[in-house]
Amino acid sequence: MKDFHKKEAPLLGLQGSGGGLGHLAGGAAGGVTATGGDITEITGYAVHSFYYGNPSPYYAFSNPSPLEIEFIVVAGGGGGGGGMGGGGGGGGYRSSVVGENTGGGGSAEAKQTLTGGQTYTITVGQGGSVPGGKQARGGNGGNSSIIGPGINITSTGGGGGGHYQGTPGHPGGSGGGAGGEAGNGYGNAASGQGRRGGASNGRAGGGGGGAANAGQDAPGSSSSGRGGDGIYSSITGTQVGYAGGGGGSGDNQDAADGATSFGGSHGRGQPGNASTGTNGTGGGGGGHSWNPPGVGGGGGHGIVVIRYPI
Repeated sequence: MKDFHKKEAPLLGLQGSGGGLGHLAGGAAGGVTATGGDITEITGYAVHSFYYGNPSPYYAFSNPSPLEIEFIVVAGGGGGGGGMGGGGGGGGYRSSVVGENTGGGGSAEAKQTLTGGQTYTITVGQGGSVPGGKQARGGNGGNSSIIGPGINITSTGGGGGGHYQGTPGHPGGSGGGAGGEAGNGYGNAASGQGRRGGASNGRAGGGGGGAANAGQDAPGSSSSGRGGDGIYSSITGTQVGYAGGGGGSGDNQDAADGATSFGGSHGRGQPGNASTGTNGTGGGGGGHSWNPPGVGGGGGHGIVVIRYPI
């Protein structure tokens, strides 16, 4: 197996300006070439990884003849709720990797064929924002997508977690968990992308939904819900977990784990904000408890990865 990691300079005069957009631009002669982004080679495949906020987020991708690709498209995770907060939902997860699953329990989607000599636009979603106070929901994650001639693959940002006696957790790729005293006020998930958030129990918040499993309903009035599991993928040649939900939190020091193997952060019952979901995985942020100062954590940025035979 031959592995390498390189970043090349922009070509065709494209200039990076932030915001998480990238372009796959066709038109070069003689074989498949790519400029910008993170490029690795594994046995039999070239792999291109696109992140939110790279120094140069514009990419040129030349496929002069039709090219069949596998992909994962992971949206940004939702932020955790402010006080007695539900966990943020993992970003929507779509995958066409053979032998793996897409979000919501489905089998992998069909591979896609890029038309030769055409331009495809990649957008990578930002993680959801930190809530503005104890009585605020976490922000929703941003969508990620591959869009071009004949193709529109869009994953929906994860839903922000709810807060104490407040509005429900947001719907999203995976839904945000309900805040304390909000009952079944969890966010629902987008079909084929993730799972719902968890319900609250008394003053304990529910976990954020993950790509594979729903956020845990809070098991007791002083026991918050764990974030739902995401999905492992080996598209890059290394197994990585994506799109897990954040853990909920309740009154005082009560807090639950996020789906940490999949990028979701823990709930927090101590002073200081809950941790942010892991960038590049679309993990949800953890909710925060009520009395100690601090609010829920932000969601992790998403990622788009494509690979094709070489």
